[in-house]
Amino acid sequence: MNRKELEKKWEKAGFKDSVIFAWVVSENKDICLEILQIILPELNITRIVEIRSEDTHKDSRVLRGVRFDVYVEDDKGRMYDIEMQVNNNHDLGKRLSYYQSNRESCGKCC
Repeated sequence: MNRKELEKKWEKAGFKDSVIFAWVVSENKDICLEILQIILPELNITRIVEIRSEDTHKDSRVLRGVRFDVYVEDDKGRMYDIEMQVNNNHDLGKRLSYYQSNRESCGKCC
């Protein structure tokens, strides 16, 4: 892809684009906190301590790793993975299971 095509693609990018989503959410704690509060109101999340954009955890050169779009920790030590899904590939259950089985790779129990 040449520079002109890349610039055109960038101009058309919106919030649902993974790069834009990760950038906006990871650079704005208030937006990230509001997203989590809307999705998980019962947890009463009050403060974000750390945000990592496109955080990758890989334990082996052979096995696939886990890449989180936005990886967040709140003030109670709870960890969240915020993902932008625009297509339904009917694999969410498998992906969740895989992420959960690899949760040890993040360094904390999620």
